[in-house]
Amino acid sequence: EKIDEDTWKIKGSAYLEDVSKELGISLPDEDFDTFGGLVFGVLGIIPEDGTTMELEEYGLKIKVTEIKGRRLETAIVYKFQDSADYED
Repeated sequence: EKIDEDTWKIKGSAYLEDVSKELGISLPDEDFDTFGGLVFGVLGIIPEDGTTMELEEYGLKIKVTEIKGRRLETAIVYKFQDSADYED
């Protein structure tokens, strides 16, 4: 769900291929199928329910807003202006 020019609300269950297209950038989809899987892979942990956190990766600022059932439910994603240059 696009919030403004550089901001989206993304569900953890969203397929990485779809997220890449929506954001107009390339994300590494070889190891992960979903956006939540990618975020947890970058974090290296599966956060507890109710946890919120922020990380910067792939030219994006990702603010995890809801963890439920040890799954990423939603995140707010901010795209930096030069993030289209990310390559795996």
